Amino acid sequence: MKVAVHTTDGGKHIANPFVRTGGFLVYDVDEWQIKNCHYCPDKTLDQLIEAKDIAEWDAIISRGLPKEIKTQLEQMGKEVMITFSDSPQNALRAYLSNKMQEEMIH
Repeated sequence: MKVAVHTTDGGKHIANPFVRTGGFLVYDVDEWQIKNCHYCPDKTLDQLIEAKDIAEWDAIISRGLPKEIKTQLEQMGKEVMITFSDSPQNALRAYLSNKMQEEMIH
């Protein structure tokens, strides 16, 4: 599973919801363990959607998205998690914890 986190400072913090520029930390997760992480710099979600660069992503974590972009991502089959955390690692842990709980319920 690939989970992308919107950031504007190279991955130290999740981007402010009103900032549309920056890049994305992309985490490769397997069996609930982070296997790899790389940074995709200087692209907006609009640009990534247009270029179909997010085809391999399963989920996007952000502190806020315009409603039309969130809807578009969901229509593409992407999970969208809005978080109040500014820590990419903490937000990813919360996302994975929720996914584990969902899997245990089903």
